[in-house]
Amino acid sequence: MTSVGEKQHYTLALIQRLTEHIPDDMLVGLLYDIGCQLERSWRKFKFFDNSQCVFYFILFYSPLIL
Repeated sequence: MTSVGEKQHYTLALIQRLTEHIPDDMLVGLLYDIGCQLERSWRKFKFFDNSQCVFYFILFYSPLIL
């Protein structure tokens, strides 16, 4: 989780801080370019007990050429 490539712990720390300051019944949608990796770490390390966040994945990994 702290590998040089992604540094997911920064993102997870920000999300944790966000969930501390919003009501428990509020749902947060997250769009992140490495969402698939982030959600896997989120669930693997059990950062949060509640499911306040929903992850959305970006489908375009290749550059857009016009």
